[in-house]
Amino acid sequence: MHIVFGVGAFQTFIFSLLLLTKNEKKVADKFLAVFFFVITLYLANLSSIKFMLWQKYPNILLLNTLISLINGPLLFFYVYSLLGKKITGKTTFYHLIPIVLTMVIILPFAFHSKEEKLLYFTDKFINLPLNVSIATFIQYLSAPVYYTWIIVIIRKHKQYLKDNSSSIDYINLDWMRKLLFGVILIRMMDIFNAYALNFSNYDLSFGGIVSIIIKLIFLIFILIIGYYGINQGNVFAHNHVLKNSDNSKPDEVEIKENSNKIIEENVKSLIEHLRKNELSKEIHIQDIASNLNIPVHVLSHIINSKARNESTIENLNKPKLISDLKAKKYTETLVKYMQKEKVYLNSELRMQDIAVKLEIPAHILSYILNTNLKQNFYDFVNQYRIEEVKHRLYDLKYNNLTIVAIAFDCGFNSKATFNRLFKQYTGETPSQYRNAIHS
Repeated sequence: MHIVFGVGAFQTFIFSLLLLTKNEKKVADKFLAVFFFVITLYLANLSSIKFMLWQKYPNILLLNTLISLINGPLLFFYVYSLLGKKITGKTTFYHLIPIVLTMVIILPFAFHSKEEKLLYFTDKFINLPLNVSIATFIQYLSAPVYYTWIIVIIRKHKQYLKDNSSSIDYINLDWMRKLLFGVILIRMMDIFNAYALNFSNYDLSFGGIVSIIIKLIFLIFILIIGYYGINQGNVFAHNHVLKNSDNSKPDEVEIKENSNKIIEENVKSLIEHLRKNELSKEIHIQDIASNLNIPVHVLSHIINSKARNESTIENLNKPKLISDLKAKKYTETLVKYMQKEKVYLNSELRMQDIAVKLEIPAHILSYILNTNLKQNFYDFVNQYRIEEVKHRLYDLKYNNLTIVAIAFDCGFNSKATFNRLFKQYTGETPSQYRNAIHS
């Protein structure tokens, strides 16, 4: 089994080198490269158990603790920077605090005699001193906490994409979210197994086999993350289509740390300010975004997200963002534009594109989608695409085309997403729908 872990260590080391030698490296690539290098050390340590290195160098426990503590933050930094967030020195410092404190707690272990250290390893860890027990608990808990945190961030990012983009298949990090659910499950199983192995009369031989199986599955998950991570492109919807409606440079999508703080502290007053003034004069969100030094669509998303999260009772007593009459007018304009121009056929259509074309402020467009049409932008556009597919399935001139070809012509860029949405809207698979037409 040590050979498998050795091969795994070699593979993760290759992943690290591939990321560092990419022609167009992003900051995220560097974090992922360091993450894989740390995993290389972890797997190499598992492989070294065959040679009983822990008997010669008991302080290897300190290395295990450090590896367990830093792989979570490194993966977090990877995702955080992949989403366009800037990793500042302040952010890094906050994440280093628990790592440094834990290492300080466990450091006295290094000064114990070799005999005492070996006793901890050979006595099922039952006689571990308090400081080592605390450090062990923290190291086991660290990664699952960070992985859960990452899942929450990815979920928020997916909602952001649905509010602004019509196609999110390759930029929503769903692969990371699903893998992390699996990794968390594996790590929790590992924690329970370690507890039973070291603090109970659990059968050592059986527990050892379970531990090896868990680590093998963990290795598989890590290798999959490596495959996707190396091939992961930009995850911002607006990075895909900047040609006509947005002249911003890629660096401008990064929200500065101080701007985040300003938004968090003042977003409620911003919403209230917009609501009160919209009825008396035209308010331009572009001016507010410019003052905060952030992209317009980002501020629009934040404002509408906050607005959606406010309770219904509170909203009843507050002025609306725009009047009902104006909202109805904008809604009719939007629907007519979609039906006439069929812009949904563009697979990379963004809300910002429509906002510019119709000369409707982006935050107003998002507001009427959420309020009047009860949909986010992603669902709104894809509903039109499904209807277009249904129309073409009835049209005899499209009989020579496959269903997938029709779907791609109608704006979809993923077969799996098309099948899922078609079943969701019609209750039938595309094939069942076409067969029913021609039966």
